[in-house]
Amino acid sequence: DNALRDVCRIIYYFILTVVTRMRFLKTKLLIIQAQKYCKGFIYRRRYLKYRTAAIIIQKYERARQARKLYAVLLEQKRIEEERRREEERRREEERKRELERLEREMKEREAEEMRRRLEEEERRKKQEEEARKKLEEEERQAAVARALELQHQEEERRRVEEERRRLEEEERIKRIELQRLQEEAEKAILEREEEEARLKREADDAFAIIGDLDSALKAFQGALGLDENEFEEDEDDEYEIEYEDMILREDETEVFDPHSRKFKPDGQLMTFDDEQSLEGYLFMKGNKRRYWCVIKDDLFMYFNTKQDAIKQGWLKKKSSGSGTLGRRNWKPRYFVLRGKTITYYSEDDLENAKPQGVIELNDVTGIIDEGGSREHSFGLITSARTYHLTADTDEDRREWVEVIKRVRGLPEAKVKSLMVHEVDPRNAQGTIDLDSIDSVTADDQERRPNAFAIITAGRVFTFISESPASMHRWIGSLSPKKYTMGDQEALANCQHKGWLIKEGKIRRKRFFVLTDSNQIQYFRSEDTRQPIVGSVPLNCLCAIDTFSVEDVNKTGGYTFKLHSRKATYLLTAKTADEANEWMISLQYAIDSCTPIQTMTER
Repeated sequence: DNALRDVCRIIYYFILTVVTRMRFLKTKLLIIQAQKYCKGFIYRRRYLKYRTAAIIIQKYERARQARKLYAVLLEQKRIEEERRREEERRREEERKRELERLEREMKEREAEEMRRRLEEEERRKKQEEEARKKLEEEERQAAVARALELQHQEEERRRVEEERRRLEEEERIKRIELQRLQEEAEKAILEREEEEARLKREADDAFAIIGDLDSALKAFQGALGLDENEFEEDEDDEYEIEYEDMILREDETEVFDPHSRKFKPDGQLMTFDDEQSLEGYLFMKGNKRRYWCVIKDDLFMYFNTKQDAIKQGWLKKKSSGSGTLGRRNWKPRYFVLRGKTITYYSEDDLENAKPQGVIELNDVTGIIDEGGSREHSFGLITSARTYHLTADTDEDRREWVEVIKRVRGLPEAKVKSLMVHEVDPRNAQGTIDLDSIDSVTADDQERRPNAFAIITAGRVFTFISESPASMHRWIGSLSPKKYTMGDQEALANCQHKGWLIKEGKIRRKRFFVLTDSNQIQYFRSEDTRQPIVGSVPLNCLCAIDTFSVEDVNKTGGYTFKLHSRKATYLLTAKTADEANEWMISLQYAIDSCTPIQTMTER
């Protein structure tokens, strides 16, 4: 029994020890967890204390600046008060001096009155003598005036005769100049035909030389006893190039590179709204930079990077406010829309800049107008956040919103076609109006090959192309155009004419003439004998859209649309009466055209 009790006692103490240890470990775990909660509470209070201190410091700093500004305003007020008191003192002194002057004048007038009474008798005696002399002088002046009138009439007759002679001489000079321009045009056509004939002869000679070389090669193979087919099999087919492919293809925009044995693009010809435009890379002399150059809408533009985006430009973006103090600042960013993706950068040098963020238009669920909170602003709502953006002008904001809405609703194939046609002159590093170019000449030198110079009235631009063919193509596109002359008989019997502003990327003022042949011709001046800038043929399929109040507020004039067969023209008149007269005349001309049977009617 004693042994059994000892064993039970040992088991009891062992179980008691295990239970006590488990209670100890559980209590220890609770103490450690309580310590963690206490530390977290202490750190939280410390963070809140520091944040409150930072806010208090900001308040004190703003108060200090406000007190400083208040002291400056008080000082300005004190200076203004002193100036006002000094002004009142000066006016009081001037008033006293004026009173003293009036008293002196009163005394002087009294003395003068006394002298006048004494001299009145003497003056009365002299009046009769002066009246007699005056009568004699008037008779003499009348005689002189009659002589001057006759002389003036003779000079006026002589001046009219000289003016008539001068006008006749100017008319003769204009006829001579017109004849000279026509002779130069005919000479240029003859020179071009001779140049084409010369190039054709050179090509024929080159093909003849190649034929002779082929004959000599075949003779050499026969002399060596080699089979022609075996000789051709030993050559690498990868490097065989026909002679016709080694020259610039007239119907393509590629140039053969002998090093890579491939055709590379050398200035690409593209079409924008039925108008040929040239674009490609050129180096500019002076800053030694390569620019992407484009000719479009009678404008030569050069950009830092290739314009392969649908739209790009500067906008201000509101930050997300994820910083320590939660500030949401507006920062300028350069936005680029390619395809259905908007990428924004911190600078406009896209080749070296890193993207700051990307907005996928497929994720955009809505576009909001935020004009009430900030001027010219709009927002893009995505599943992750809302992007708040601000443009410089309301027109720029409207363009961004319209192009985003249009791209969101288009399939990928049509979105890619849009990227070819959008070129914005506002993003260009520089522009040259083709009408301001005096001449374009080649500046090809050994140290600067394939260079050409664009000469304007204010500056000479020198660009360097990658090949001679590209240089000649740029020179041909940039050279001043030779316009045709208007039909003077048709212009003399015109239906309507006047000044209008032709809207586009650049607004130009032109003198428009609606001829009896139902054609619109526009000039740079009212002298219709000058070259024609452009013409618009009218038919029964054309249409006129009247102006609206929104267009009047936007353009500052009365803009109506003329829809022709190939393009839509935006024309702006100064007054509503002028716009109505033009629309009535154009509609009458369209209605008088011969009806055309469309495919649907057939």
